[in-house]
Amino acid sequence: MAASLTCKHCNGTTFCGGSLGAGGKLKKSPACISCVVKSGLNPSTIHDRVVCSVCGGVGVVEPRKEPLRAAPTPLWMLLMVPLFVGTVIALVLTLISYNAELARNRELQEKLAETWTVRHGNMLVEEVRSKVTTGMSKQEAKDVLGNPDARKELGSGLGMTELWYYNCVDGRLVITIQDGTVQGVRQL
Repeated sequence: MAASLTCKHCNGTTFCGGSLGAGGKLKKSPACISCVVKSGLNPSTIHDRVVCSVCGGVGVVEPRKEPLRAAPTPLWMLLMVPLFVGTVIALVLTLISYNAELARNRELQEKLAETWTVRHGNMLVEEVRSKVTTGMSKQEAKDVLGNPDARKELGSGLGMTELWYYNCVDGRLVITIQDGTVQGVRQL
């Protein structure tokens, strides 16, 4: 069993607002409202020597036998914590997928950069333009210039349009071929 402790409210004097002075003499001071009300006195008047409501006029208090219980967790906390954790997880997953997509795009950019930096021999744009004319067949253009550096097909079947890209020393050309014949040559 734990030892009793002196009441801090009455300093062991058993009176609210009381304290022991030098030589053990009781000093009086006005009592607090809660002790006045507990004693059944009129709270609108000032009282001294009112029985301490904390210790019940004994002057000592016994320590708690049970530890204080924690207050129950508020409902908003139960709802907000999982929501916050879910938000953090979603943010982390978004950042991871963003970085993966960025890395994939970098690989694509590097491949495109390689394709565009390949030069078609040492030909100049004007040389290619002078060798290819409108109305020339697709095979004739290929025989004169060789395979394109890049190629893109638009549509399918009859009426399909092909774009042949040639990277020259001083620029880039695109040749438009439709239905197997050259329709135009332009510089990009």
